[in-house]
Amino acid sequence: MSESLRMAVQRVWQPMLTRRGFVFDSSNEVDEDGRLGEVTYFHNGQCRLQVFWSPQNGELGCKIAPLSAPIEHGLFGNSEMWKSPDILSGLLGTITFDNRTPATTLDERLTRKVRWIDANLDAAIAALNPPAEG
Repeated sequence: MSESLRMAVQRVWQPMLTRRGFVFDSSNEVDEDGRLGEVTYFHNGQCRLQVFWSPQNGELGCKIAPLSAPIEHGLFGNSEMWKSPDILSGLLGTITFDNRTPATTLDERLTRKVRWIDANLDAAIAALNPPAEG
């Protein structure tokens, strides 16, 4: 990638991130058996959000977790707290986070993802943080 994932995510996703109260946590490179991937983390008052690029499978993906989750790559970390938003929102299979529909640029791929995340984040957060039974 010529532009860092962090810069691209912040540029393309900033309106949604700001509107939903997300702030930047950190960004780092991840060694995937000699290939460098990237992951960028954000949080708001309800959850953590990560956007990642995995060169092993060419995936540009996203995961969410409760605020108590450690900041670690959702694909390679030890925590099981990071989940795919499509699974949490009950939409698995309706729209996937793989890249079966070709996108020509990083911006185009990020734009598709941010639209889907914005439309389905509330359902994913509700599944992530179910109301306490009382």
